[in-house]
Parts: sequence; structure tokens; C-alpha cells
Amino acid sequence: MPKSKIFLLSCLSFIAGIFLSGFLNIDQWILLLLMSWVIAAAYIFKKDRKTMAIFFCLLFILSGLFRAQSVAISQEKLSEIMKCANQKMVLGGTIGKEPEIKNGKQKLILGNIHNIGSVETRHCLVSTADKILIYADKYPEYRYGDVLKISTKLKIPESFDGFDYQNYLFSQGIYYLSYYPKIEFIGAVEAGRDPPLQKKYYAQILSFKKNLIDLNKSIYPQSQALIINAMVLGNKTEISQEVLENFNLTGTRHIVAISGLHITIITIMLMYLLLAVGINRNRAFYLAVLLIAFFVIMIGLPPSAIRAAVMGGMVLLAIKVGRLNNSLNAIVFAAAAMLLINPNLLWHNVGFQLSFAAVLGIVYLFPVLEKYSEKIIKNDLVIYRFIRSIILITLSAQIATLPILINSFESLSLSSILANVLILPLVPAVILGSFLVMLISSVSLFFGQIISWPIWLAVTYQMKIIEYLAGFSWSAITIKNFPAWVFGIYYLLLAIFLAKNGKTS
Repeated sequence: MPKSKIFLLSCLSFIAGIFLSGFLNIDQWILLLLMSWVIAAAYIFKKDRKTMAIFFCLLFILSGLFRAQSVAISQEKLSEIMKCANQKMVLGGTIGKEPEIKNGKQKLILGNIHNIGSVETRHCLVSTADKILIYADKYPEYRYGDVLKISTKLKIPESFDGFDYQNYLFSQGIYYLSYYPKIEFIGAVEAGRDPPLQKKYYAQILSFKKNLIDLNKSIYPQSQALIINAMVLGNKTEISQEVLENFNLTGTRHIVAISGLHITIITIMLMYLLLAVGINRNRAFYLAVLLIAFFVIMIGLPPSAIRAAVMGGMVLLAIKVGRLNNSLNAIVFAAAAMLLINPNLLWHNVGFQLSFAAVLGIVYLFPVLEKYSEKIIKNDLVIYRFIRSIILITLSAQIATLPILINSFESLSLSSILANVLILPLVPAVILGSFLVMLISSVSLFFGQIISWPIWLAVTYQMKIIEYLAGFSWSAITIKNFPAWVFGIYYLLLAIFLAKNGKTS
């Protein structure tokens, strides 16, 4: 068996082990015992390569189970958390993530917790490693790195409407909620102490991003500025719920959410755009990587965007070497590496699921659709090939992610394909053009406003299309309690289709 295939099977087995952790709860010491037996058996049968490979895969499955169990919340920890339910506490901590402002309130994640006092009981002690999600009034506004003292009654997250909200937050280390506590501002960036360099630089990046958000508001009318800030800078918190619902109904939410699907599509479109304008494959690859890295830094290095950029980078590498549908090893390795760092991504992070599925869809389904489209219409015009690539890339990603979207959001957009076909070709131009306008406006706001009108026109067009399509009663249908067996059959049929038609490059 080739080493590349052994490597692929090892990564897949590790991912399978983490997947099985959602159904199995095995003590870590039992897993260690089983792993030692498997290693011993593999040594005994080391001359039989096929048997050795089976034991090797089993070892990685057990390793995945072990890694998932290592981050699972123990009953002891859960008991400690429950002791703090409804307890009045006085706590200190540092805002460890960019605050989110929406619907007249702020969402703050407080980390580096230290217990200052407990009003009701001393049995509740919040760990330094725990995090608290705070809902606070919009003003005064707080920033990443601010040190706060809060007096609050702690709440424990609860699941609702079929959404496992508790495990979603627990997977991020957030064990408590606090609603509108009394907040005392202690200081900025660790209260005047010399912060670690990475925190200092990260705070500067977020401050720079905030300045760009304000700059766009001074360049464009409010409606367009909010959409541009979401598309380009990942700041969708100020977009109204009505507008977001229109994006949901038309299956275009990924445009204003810096998610795995968003960055994956943008990455591929960027690469094909560079190739279409005549830049050779090597230079296009490095330029695309630099632009995506700059983009992720610009929006504040959110973990979801970093994960998505890694997945998108795997596809860029495949396009660079000209073997798009032979890049499974790199993609699966990237997924396994991310799950090694945080196993909770597989079960509790829709962004990771969408990113992984979208990348596989683009890598394997896009070449098949492209082959069939060339048989129907043959046209070598650069603009035609570019628009065709955008449409087929989007279609490939949406086909691959359809069950996940239905299961997560309990709706199916019937206008999604039409909406994406009409608006996606303009997305690269809006993103690149917006960066150019921001650059010029930072020097001269007057000239920036003059050259911004094509971007304003493009965004206005996109908003009108989405608003128009969302207005139809058939735009989306609700699908609740999506059966797991349908999920499995869908991907089985897709795999069979690809197995019969996948040899395209």
C-alpha cells in the first residue's frame, strides 16, 4: 500500500474516531489499554501489510476517541459549574475577544477570571480558564483587552429550539452567562501592565479595523456601508435582522458572514480571476495566498476565518499544481490537524462543517460540472470562463453543503442558485474595489468618495436582487427535524455520482 494512502487512511481514521465520540463515551484509561493492545497486535502481524494497515487505522480511531474525551467536560467539572448557577458573584477578568454590538447591546467574552468575592456562598469558584459571556448595554463601549470588574448573578447556558446551545458554548470554554451586570472599568490592555506582544498587536489590529469601519460609514450611505463592512471586514453586527433574514431566505448569508463557505468561495474566485487575467499559475498562487492572509488579518484574525483560510489554502495549492481533484490528502490532513487542536469543531461548529464540505464539493464536484458545461457551451472568452467558474464553484459548494445547511438552519432556499448566480460575480470586484477605496480615502476622503460610486452601485444592485427574490413566498421552505438517514443517503448518492464521473483532470 502506498505511503500516501496510509497517510490518508490514518487522517480519516482519526477524524472517524472524533466523529464516533458523539455516540460513544469510553473512559480514557480503557482507550489507552485498547491502544496498547492494538500496538502489540500490529507488532505481531507486522509482516502482513494489509492486517498491519487495519490495526494502524484502528489505532488512529482510538486516538481520535481519546483526543475527543480529553476535552469533554467531566461530571466533576459539570458539578462545579452547576454550583455557580444563580450565584451572585464579584469577578474580575479581561475581554479576550472583539466585542459584538448588535440590537442595542454588547456581547463580551470575559476570560482570565479571578474571584473577588461571592455574595451568597463560598462554594462557587470560577476557574481562571473559564469564560463568561456577558450581555451588556451598548454604551459605554468596551474593547478587546479591557479589564473589567463585574457584579453579577451567573447563569448556566441552556439549549433551546433543538439547538444544543450549552454544548456549543461549552466547546468554546464558555460556561457561564451574565445578563446586564454591574460593570466597573479597571483599565485597557491588562490595566496598564506590559501585555504580551501578541495581545498588544492584536489590539492594534482590531483598533485599525474599527477605524476602517468608521471610514466606510463616512464614504457610503448607511445601508451600503453596513453591507461592505460585513463583506470586507467581517462586521455584520450592525445589519438589521430584516436584511439578514433576506440573505437567509435567498441562501446568500455567506456573503456577509466571514465563514468557511465565504472564504472558500472567495479564495477560489480570486485564484481563477488571477489566472483569467493572464497571471501564471505560480505567481497567482502566491499572490492569492498573500491577499487571503491580508484579508484574514484585516478582519481581526477570528478563529473561524483562520480555519477557513487554511482550508481555502489547500484548494489553492491544488489549483497551483493543476490537480484539483487529487488534493484529498492535503484537505483531510488540514481537517485532522484542526480537529487535533480542537476536537469540538466536528460536532459543535457549523462553520467548520460547512468549510470542509464546501472545499470537498469544489474539489470533486466542480471539475465534473465544468466538464459537462463545456460540452453544452464552448466559449473561450475570458469573461465567460470567469463567470462560468463562479457559477459552478458556487453550485458545487452549495450542493455539498445542502444537508448541513438544512439541518443547522431548518430551511431550504429555493431561490439560492438564482440569487448567487446574479450577485456572486460582483463579489470579488466589491471586495478588491472596497480595499482600494479605503486606501485612497485614508489619504483623501474627497477622492475616495468620488471613486466609490461603482462599489456603491454594485452593492445596491446586490441588495435589490436579494430583497426582490426574498419577497416571493416560494423563496424558501421550512424543513424541521431533518432525518439523519436522508442526510446519509444524500451523501451516498453524491459519492456514487462522483465515483462514476470524477476522473476529469
